[in-house]
Formats: sequence, C-alpha cells, structure tokens
Amino acid sequence: MTRPKLSRRSILKAALGLIDREGSEALSMRKLGAELGVEAMSLYRHVANKEAVLDGVAELLVELLEIPSSSPQSWQKDVRRVARSYRRVALAHPRAFPLLALRPFATPRAAEWEGAVLDLFRRAGFDGEAARFAFRTFGSFTAGHLLEEVAAPSEGEARERWEAAYAFGINTLLVGLETVQVRLTKNI
Repeated sequence: MTRPKLSRRSILKAALGLIDREGSEALSMRKLGAELGVEAMSLYRHVANKEAVLDGVAELLVELLEIPSSSPQSWQKDVRRVARSYRRVALAHPRAFPLLALRPFATPRAAEWEGAVLDLFRRAGFDGEAARFAFRTFGSFTAGHLLEEVAAPSEGEARERWEAAYAFGINTLLVGLETVQVRLTKNI
C-alpha cells in the first residue's frame, strides 16, 4: 500500500474538511492522521502541533477572502464587497469560521488582506488611528454578526432575514463612518 504524500497544505485541507464535518472541537492529531491514512506522528514533520493546524486552517480561510483593490469605485462599494466576501466564507465553512473570526491574523496573506481593507478606510479620509478604529469597528460587527449567524442554522426565509440584517448593519455602519469622517474633516 502506497503512503499518501503529506505536505503542510494537504494536512491543512484535510483538517478543514474534518472541521467542516465535525467542528474544531473534534479535531485531534490522531483523527487527522486517520483522515489522511497515516499515523499521527507523521504529521509532526509538517505541522508543529494542533494549534499550528488550527492557525493553518484559519490561513486557508483567509485565502478565500477577496482582497479589495484600490479601484476608483467608492470606498463604500468596496467595503460592501469585502463584507459579502467575508460572509461567503462564513457560510461556506460555518464550523471553521470561528477560527477565522477569533484567531489573530499572522500570515503574509492575512496582512495583505488587512492592509487592503485599512486602505479602503484611508481612501475614505480616515488617517492613522481613525482608519484602525474604522477597521476594528467593521471587523467587530462583521465577525460578531456572522458568528451568531453560523451558530444558528437556518435555511430559506430565515437565511434571507440573516442576510437582510447583515446588509442593514453594514449600511448603518457605513453611514455612521461617513458621518464620523465628515466630522473629522471639519475639525481639521
């Protein structure tokens, strides 16, 4: 019998599949090894431990997020696109999404995504600390709403209500940020 070729990426993809089916609390190195047809000890050549696997799964999810471009579109349209992208990932991987929403970003791709979203707020006229506050406010709302949404399985009409509530929250946030930005400009 041929042993499967292991790599960090193949291990992380298998972990994501396992988490999608059973949740992150079900993940163990032994179970992940069995999923891949190898002994758990074989995994340690590619990943340090379970925490590294969980970080790697979050990294895979970050790769699915749309990176906003510095397009001439309005910053509000771009923020809405980012919000929709974040929600798509949450709904595609509801059991793994808490890893993305709650773990700190520590990869080049995550830094690229975060920097691009921060640039949206800079483009809106927020400078340094204000741009970071706008980013955190956006992140807190989107992560909080989506964590609640994925924890409450729903279909059909209920899913539409969640989507409407999310859009309402994003629109309200954007109006509020625009109002704050105008005040900041007047104070200069």
